[in-house]
Amino acid sequence: QSKLSGFDIPGDGWCCPLTWLNLSSNNLGVGESALEIVALLKNDVLALTSLDLSNNGLRNDDENFVQVLSHSLATNNQLVELNLKQNRFSNSFLRSLLRHLNRQPTKLAFLHIDCDESAQMEAHRDGWNCFLAVGRAERLKHYLRGSARPNVSTDSLGLNNSVGALNIEDEGGHRSDSSLYIQGPSHDSQHAASSTILATGQARPETEHAEKTTRIVRPRRPAPSQGNMLTVLFSAPLVYKDSKSHMFQPIEMLDFELERELLWQCFKEATRDIELSFDNATTDRLQAAMTKSCACLHFSGHGHPQYLTFEDGKGGLQMLNVRELRNLITNGVEGGGAPFKFVFVSACHSGLAGQTFADAGVPHVVCCQQESQLMDSAALAFTRAFYLALAIGRTVKDSFEIGRQAVAVSPTVSQPDVEMKKFVLLPEDGNHHVPVFNADPVSEWPKQPSRTLLPAGMSRRDVMRRMGSSRDFSSHFNAAAEQPPLPTTPQGFLGREIEMYHILNAFLTKPIKRLVSLVGMAGIGRSSLASALCHYINDRKSTMFFETIFYIRAQPGRGNDRMGSVIHPLHKRLVAAGKAASLPRGTDIDDITQSIFKALSHMKALIVFDRLEVLDGSEEAQEFPLFLSQLFQETKNVMVLMTSNNKMGIPSLGGVDERVFELRPLNLKNTVRLFGMLCPYIHTGDERRRLVEELVDYEEAHKYAYDDTISHRSRSILRLLGEGIPSRTYGVAYNMTPEEFGGLKELGVLDVSDEDE
Repeated sequence: QSKLSGFDIPGDGWCCPLTWLNLSSNNLGVGESALEIVALLKNDVLALTSLDLSNNGLRNDDENFVQVLSHSLATNNQLVELNLKQNRFSNSFLRSLLRHLNRQPTKLAFLHIDCDESAQMEAHRDGWNCFLAVGRAERLKHYLRGSARPNVSTDSLGLNNSVGALNIEDEGGHRSDSSLYIQGPSHDSQHAASSTILATGQARPETEHAEKTTRIVRPRRPAPSQGNMLTVLFSAPLVYKDSKSHMFQPIEMLDFELERELLWQCFKEATRDIELSFDNATTDRLQAAMTKSCACLHFSGHGHPQYLTFEDGKGGLQMLNVRELRNLITNGVEGGGAPFKFVFVSACHSGLAGQTFADAGVPHVVCCQQESQLMDSAALAFTRAFYLALAIGRTVKDSFEIGRQAVAVSPTVSQPDVEMKKFVLLPEDGNHHVPVFNADPVSEWPKQPSRTLLPAGMSRRDVMRRMGSSRDFSSHFNAAAEQPPLPTTPQGFLGREIEMYHILNAFLTKPIKRLVSLVGMAGIGRSSLASALCHYINDRKSTMFFETIFYIRAQPGRGNDRMGSVIHPLHKRLVAAGKAASLPRGTDIDDITQSIFKALSHMKALIVFDRLEVLDGSEEAQEFPLFLSQLFQETKNVMVLMTSNNKMGIPSLGGVDERVFELRPLNLKNTVRLFGMLCPYIHTGDERRRLVEELVDYEEAHKYAYDDTISHRSRSILRLLGEGIPSRTYGVAYNMTPEEFGGLKELGVLDVSDEDE
C-alpha cells in the first residue's frame, strides 16, 4: 500500500497523498457519496488539508450526517479548511453540529457555511468563533515549533500558556462576506471576546488579556497593480420605449464582437501583464467596477447628445443624464477621490458624458465631440492604435496623438482629417504627459495553461470571452468552459431586436413564462433569432437569470430510436458539460429522462429545442409533450424555448402554459439592409448606406410587403428582394446578376405612383 501512495507510511494503515480536493457542484446530495467522502476523513485516511463540498444540494435530513461529520473531524489531524457553502443546511444543523463538536474538539481552522443573520444565530456565530480558535491556534503553534527560523519561538508569541490570547487578523488570504465564514482564537469562552474575528474582518474589543495578545498577520496574496486593469463595458440595449406612442422601437445592434476582438489583439500584441475584462454596461456593473477599484474604464455604446446609454438588465434602454451619472460615479468613492484613473467613452456625442467624468476628478478622459457622430471605421482605427501605445507604457498624450494619426492615414476612413478631430482628450488643461499602465512584459498574454489542456473545440480566446476576464486564466478556464457550445448566428442577422426583447422578458419579467414557442414559416429566421438570443444572454450572465444554455437542434430520428431527435442529444450535451453521468448504450429511455431531470434539478438553465417540426408524424412527437411536462414538474428554474412551424397547442404542461410568438417577415428597411450586407456588388459601409437611402422611403421604412398602405414602388422592391423572408433575400443576393442589380438601382430613383401599378 505504501507503493500505491508513493510515501513510506509508518504502521499498517494507508494514507492517501491527496491534500486538496474540490468537489463543488457535483450533485453529491443525491445518494450516499458525500457521506462516504466525509467518513474517509476519519483517522486521516483522506489526509486532506482542504475539502470543498459546496453547492452539492446536501441536506441535514437525519442526525446520521451530523454524527459522521463530527466524528470524522474529531479523529482527523490534517483538515484545515472545510467548505459547505451553498447547500441546504438549516440553522438547527449548525447548532447540532456545534453541540457534537464541542464534545470532541477538532483541529479544523476554517469553516465556510451559510446561515441567516438572526440574533439567535449571532450567539451560535460566537460559539463557532470560539470553537475554531482552538484548531487555528494549534495549527499555528505546530507550524512555529517546526520552523527552522532560530529567532521564532512559541514562548515568545505566548502560545504555550496563553493560547486564548492569540489574535489572528485576516489580511485577504480568505474571503469574508455576510455568510458564516468563521475565525477565532480561543475555545475558552472567557477568552473569546479578546480576539474573536468577525466575518467583516474586524476584531472585537479586547479584554484584560490584551497584554498577552500577539497579532499575527497572514501575508496578502500577491495582486496586480490596480492601475494595470481595464474593464470594458458594452451597452447594447435591444429597444427603447417611444415617449409619444409608448411603443417599443428597435435599437440597431452594434458590432461589439469586432471591437472586442480589436482590444484583445491590442493587449496580446503589447504582451504586458494587464488584466482585460468585459461586461455588459448596466449601472450595477459600473458600480461593481468602481467597488473593485478598477482604475481604467472603457465604455462602448450608442451615443446621445444628452444621455449616456446603459442597459436595464432585461434588454431595454436606461438613459442617465449628467446629474444621474455624476451622482453614480461620485457617491461612495473611497476617500472621496476620483472613481477612475482613466476613462474612454467610445460613443457618438459623448462630449457631455466625458466632461462629467472629468468633473468627477478622472484625470484622463477620451471621448467624442458633443456635436459629432463618429464613423465606425474611425473609432476602430483610433481605438487600436491608442490602446497599443497605452499598453506598452506610452503617456496618455502620446497615445492620444498616435490614435488620431492612425485615423488620419486609415484607408477605410472617408474624410480622415475631419474624423480625427472629433476625438477629445479631457480635461483640456490636464497633465496628460503621464502613462496609465506600468505593467511588466510577459512571455505570452494572457497567462494561460497549455493548449493541450483546453476543452475540446475551444480556443484560448473562446475561454477568455466566456470568463469575461484575462486574469487567472490558468485557474479558471475550466469554469469558463462549462457553457456548452452555441450555434453561430448567421451572417447578416438583423432587424429582430423587438422580438428578442419580448421573448427575453417572457423569461425574466413576472409573471414568468417557462415555455415559449417561436413559430413561423420556413426561412423566416426562427433558428437565427434563437441563436442570437442565446448569445445575447450568454454575454450577460453577470446580470441575467441564466447560468447555462443548452441548444438542441432537432434531427430526424434514426432506426428504432424513438427519442433520438431531441432527448438523447440533450442528455449527451449534459454529459459533455459534466452535469450528468454517461449511461451505457441501450439504457431505457425512462432512465435517460430521469438522469436529465436529476442533472437539471438545481440548475438555472435555458434549453432551446430548435426546428421541432422534424418530429411531426413521429412517435417522439407524441412523447415530447409528456417529457416537457415531467421536466417542468421536476425542476424549478429551467426555461424552454422551442422553434417550429406551429405552436404545440396544449393548454398546460406540468402546470406551465405555452407563450407563443409568431415571427413576421422583415420590414422594408431591414430587408434592404440585409440585401446590402449579402450582395457581392456592394463592398463598403458607405455603399450600403447609400443603397438604403436610395431604396427606402423614410415614411415607409417600417412597412411590410403585406401592408395595404405601402406604395407600389416599395412593394416592388420588397417583392424583388424576397418579400422580407430572410432565406429568400439570401438567395436573391447571391444569384443576382449585374444587370439585375442595375435594374434594382434604377428602381430606387424612379417615382412610381400607385396609380401606375
